[in-house]
Amino acid sequence: MESKDGNEFGTGDYTARRSLQAKVLHYSHSHLSGEMNDENDNDSDMTADANEYHEQLLKMEARAEERAAEVKETKKKMEVLLYMQEAVVNVNDTERVLEIIVSVAYSLVDAQRISVLVLSDDRKTLSVFESKDAKGIHVDASQGIAGYVANSGEKVNVDDCYNDPRFNSAVDKETSFRTQSILCVPIVSAGSIVGVIQAVNKKSPLNSNLLSKFTKDDERGLEALSLSAGSAIRKAQLFAAATRSNRKSQAILSVVRTRTNGASIPDLINTVTESTYHLLMAERVSVYLVDRVKGEIWICVSKDPGVAGLTLPIGKGIAGTVAETGTTINIRNCYDDDRFDNSCDKKTGFVTRSMLCMAVPGFDDVSQPVAVIQAINKIGDRCFDEDDEEALGAFCSEVKMAMRGNFLEAALLKLESDAKNATKKAHEREVGKFGAL
Repeated sequence: MESKDGNEFGTGDYTARRSLQAKVLHYSHSHLSGEMNDENDNDSDMTADANEYHEQLLKMEARAEERAAEVKETKKKMEVLLYMQEAVVNVNDTERVLEIIVSVAYSLVDAQRISVLVLSDDRKTLSVFESKDAKGIHVDASQGIAGYVANSGEKVNVDDCYNDPRFNSAVDKETSFRTQSILCVPIVSAGSIVGVIQAVNKKSPLNSNLLSKFTKDDERGLEALSLSAGSAIRKAQLFAAATRSNRKSQAILSVVRTRTNGASIPDLINTVTESTYHLLMAERVSVYLVDRVKGEIWICVSKDPGVAGLTLPIGKGIAGTVAETGTTINIRNCYDDDRFDNSCDKKTGFVTRSMLCMAVPGFDDVSQPVAVIQAINKIGDRCFDEDDEEALGAFCSEVKMAMRGNFLEAALLKLESDAKNATKKAHEREVGKFGAL
């Protein structure tokens, strides 16, 4: 049966055919649109991949530049440390070794102040052996950030010191300096801490007049330096100990020879004075003889002008206290000690800083000294330590033996000195009376 248009399909078939055509067109359109969308998506993906690759490439280049800078900085530090090792290999003087260490530290860390603090043998004191403005200062090893590092063996990096409870501002007050940041690392030798390296106030890399924070790189630099510094300091300390031992032997030998040769008291005192200078490396040495009859101590002979014949009451001043008690006195800062009598400084113009004062034991009663040896200001802005006390103790024992046979001569010399002083005072009174007229 045919339809009106001559097609072999009826009305129902026509409708079905039109529906099928529509579906085909829709499918074709959807397929073409999908392909176009896929192409657009592929283009977007390729663009994203290219951007990501470019970013990764830039990051790799930046890391390469950073790595090159790190390698260059590491090479520089290795060269500096190698220089230090070569510089100290033949140096046995502790002062010079510490100077080299500080110089190298400034090459590694850009800070306003860098100091080396050496721990005493009794581990009670840290001494600033090298610094721009704090050299010669001694601090309690149980206080401050340096003390914490010396006792704990841990490095400390502090950005704001005045907000750190470990910080001791006493040195700032003494030196009129303002500490903001500190990097402090221990100096270790053979497993034992011998001191610390302390850098203060990191300079800004952009402006040296501004301050910044110490970095991890600064920490690594000082830690590397401390390894070489420890062995160098220890070697110098061992050499110093050997030298001190030799000086002690020479000093005792000088007194023994003087005693054997039957020298007079003035000659003996001269020998004792010269030997003490050499033994303790002091700026001034005085040997007081004790006059218990008049209750005073006096200087028989002296290298220093205006000191010979000087007398002090027993019990007054450091030397007088030692003469009274027989106890050794070792002072790091005399003007902080109430027992110190500065009348000699006023009279001579000399400035006393540190002092070691020890009694020559009595012949029959060691608590009644026959003489007092006083050493003032250890050369090099250092203080007298326990080794100095031990050396002077052995020396005083030998001096006692040398003086035993000359005690009567010492008494006669004191009478002569008293007579001269009396004549001098009488003359001064007469001159004063004449001037008043």
